[in-house]
Amino acid sequence: MASDGLPQHVLRAHVAELVETLLDQLGDRGAPADLHEALSFPLPVQVICELLGVPYSDRAQFRVWSAGASNLGDRQAATDSLQQLVSYMHQLITHKRAHPGQDVISDLASTQTQWRYGDEGIAGLAAPLLFAGHETTTSTSGAIGTSPASLIPTSRLPRSRRWPVP
Repeated sequence: MASDGLPQHVLRAHVAELVETLLDQLGDRGAPADLHEALSFPLPVQVICELLGVPYSDRAQFRVWSAGASNLGDRQAATDSLQQLVSYMHQLITHKRAHPGQDVISDLASTQTQWRYGDEGIAGLAAPLLFAGHETTTSTSGAIGTSPASLIPTSRLPRSRRWPVP
């Protein structure tokens, strides 16, 4: 995925392919289905990872860092998690500089000499983008399936049975 002006229709088509694949995998698992684990967690993470150039295979670790960074009850744990994510980004920047791809981090790493903030700035930008993109989309899309109406098109329910879907 190129970061320099990727046409929206290309991104939309690619995301539709990802959704289709995830839904096929969900169907293969059988009932009961956990829409959060099967769709609302992996989809936004995969899209964010592809755009930034972060290996999707590291998603389990992002989940740990994201949970830690959003822990409002333990400021030190949140800080430590975010620092681990920034450290990971430094390693990824080094890798992308040697093996660039068509992604945001590769683009930033290749123009680093022109960008006055250097690797620290790139890592400081990329880490919160991954965290924010991951956390906000999984938290928001995790609302899928919170009511029975979210599984049934409301047009098929009698008016007296329609619930607002988050």
